[in-house]
Amino acid sequence: MTAHQVLSGLYATLSDYTEYESLFEAFDQYLDEDFSPETSDDTWQKFFKQHFLRANEFFEKAHTDLETASRYVARQPVPAAVLNSSHSLLATNTLFDDLFPDADTARLIEELKSTKQWGLVSKLVDGKLDTPILIQTDRDNGEIEVLIISPIELLDETLERRTTCLALRLAKPIWKPQLEELLVSVYDLTRSEIEIIKSIFEVADLNLVAKRRGRSIRTVRTQLASIYNKMNVSGQTQLVILIASLLQFTGLDETHLDLSLDQDRTLPMRTANLRSGPISYTEYGDISGQPVLLISTSMPPEMNARFRDACSRAGLHIIAPYKPGSADTASRKRSLGPEALCHDYAELLSHLEIEKAIIAGTASGGLYALDFAKAYPNRTAKVVLVDTGVPYASNKEIRALPKTMKRIMMTGRYMPDVLLAPHKIIAANFRRSKSGEARVIDYFFQDSPIDAELTRQKGEYYQLTRRTISYSFEDVPRLVSNICRWAKDWSPCLEAVAKTHKIAFVHGKENTMFRTEPITKFCQENDQAVLFEQANLGQLQIFVQPEAFTKAALS
Repeated sequence: MTAHQVLSGLYATLSDYTEYESLFEAFDQYLDEDFSPETSDDTWQKFFKQHFLRANEFFEKAHTDLETASRYVARQPVPAAVLNSSHSLLATNTLFDDLFPDADTARLIEELKSTKQWGLVSKLVDGKLDTPILIQTDRDNGEIEVLIISPIELLDETLERRTTCLALRLAKPIWKPQLEELLVSVYDLTRSEIEIIKSIFEVADLNLVAKRRGRSIRTVRTQLASIYNKMNVSGQTQLVILIASLLQFTGLDETHLDLSLDQDRTLPMRTANLRSGPISYTEYGDISGQPVLLISTSMPPEMNARFRDACSRAGLHIIAPYKPGSADTASRKRSLGPEALCHDYAELLSHLEIEKAIIAGTASGGLYALDFAKAYPNRTAKVVLVDTGVPYASNKEIRALPKTMKRIMMTGRYMPDVLLAPHKIIAANFRRSKSGEARVIDYFFQDSPIDAELTRQKGEYYQLTRRTISYSFEDVPRLVSNICRWAKDWSPCLEAVAKTHKIAFVHGKENTMFRTEPITKFCQENDQAVLFEQANLGQLQIFVQPEAFTKAALS
């Protein structure tokens, strides 16, 4: 029986999480040959639930700490590097590279090896030393560098096994450019004065500040006197304490970077304090234009430059909130879906003094857009659904999907408890190495040839897909909850909204998860619904030709 093969594949995958094909192939065969919705509560379904939930618990304990050197340094809020057991450089983050170019890095490592403390490194690696090593070095420009060295278990990307490495992190205050806007608006500081504050914060030595800026000590002291007066502080110590406090208070000195490593950090991220907790959001496009609330459960809110430029040209003001638990947005119970979170989005619009907006949703975010329109009809100008599709009316429709899509949607509708463990396995593979990442991206689009071709031929779309998957995997249980909601029959909400509002579908004709034919039929049956179909494009269509979105929003 194929059910036995499913369980065999499950436990084989727990033994080696990189070998997940046998599990998926067995499950596909089970869905094709033995599964029936009419018997979805039979013994095997209950048995699957029991084993998959146990597998998820095991996997959670065994693999939550898997991480590569490159991902470890990317998460660090300070300059960081990783050395292997031979003391060769494995990875650095951007902050480290800015301070130590290639030649300087080699010299820094040699300087570290010449210090007395370096003799303790072997004890650190062998576990004979309980505390990290602190090494202080003097740079040629007179600045003092303090490095903290600690052992860390990481995943070797070449051998794909755990290995003990050395993490180097610089004990250094990091200036955040986002603070500059606040200082200018609150204290009326000049750009020159901000540069003085930045230098004081980073090196805390007036002689070095003067040397760095090519000014005399007298000039620096004069500028400092003006700064002290404007900021109502009595000296350098109070100034530095105030700046450090502002960084902490405004949340600019985050303790981690999220997994969307290619996020466009030039966009301002703002936070509004709502009754349910803080919610982070970003704004772009034409800030004085037509407001559009863009709800996305799987795509990073900033989308891509091409999309943002198209919105700006079209006169659309995009307000894009981060999902619960992402950025500084408060976590919410995974059981809270569109019905609950739409109230948060309404409160966000009120915070921005926006009474009415176009409500748009991408993928399963479309369900959130529909629930918003249903709950707040007077605040909804129209609804735009990007790659959301229409609900599957029957089991027959789901069975006709390509195998990857069918595996997700069939399970999400009839056996939701089974989905979590496989998604945790895929997420672990995505995080483990560059090769694992590439393999998951191929898996993501294996039944969508046109999207797979884009990711393989053009780096831009590989990175977009990578960011989308990274953003989704920040909270795998929430991702699975949204998939299960998407797989259900949500036609009552869709039909109710279609009676009161215009609904514009933006959809790629080659989207293999939701075909355009059922959307076309829905539009024919509902006068207020219209389809903006994009020929020769799939799930990446909004990034490739965002003009379809702007046209749908303004139609």
